[in-house]
Amino acid sequence: MTWPILIALVCSILSSFASLLMKRAAERLSFNPLKLIRNKNLIIGIFLYVAGSVLFVWALTASQLSILYPVVALSYVWTLLLANKYLNEKITLYKWIGIILIIFGVVMITVIR
Repeated sequence: MTWPILIALVCSILSSFASLLMKRAAERLSFNPLKLIRNKNLIIGIFLYVAGSVLFVWALTASQLSILYPVVALSYVWTLLLANKYLNEKITLYKWIGIILIIFGVVMITVIR
């Protein structure tokens, strides 16, 4: 079945956008309850994490954790790319090597079972 793998891929993307929003939320973080609920980046980030988790549980009903969880590890790749684009974080040679290794590992686990 490929749909659980696709759902896990969507979960990894949601998680990456959630991380980006949490980073932006942290720039204006206040522990004042009114300011917390007005922090749109925080609220949307939390929502994306929860949505991704619910989708992941759904995917787990049809596939193995040992296959799906490595797909979620692609969130490291998406997060690095998003941080580069939106936060101007540098992607070094070692980070590119890490991206290649992660993608290789996910392919090995999901395609060449």
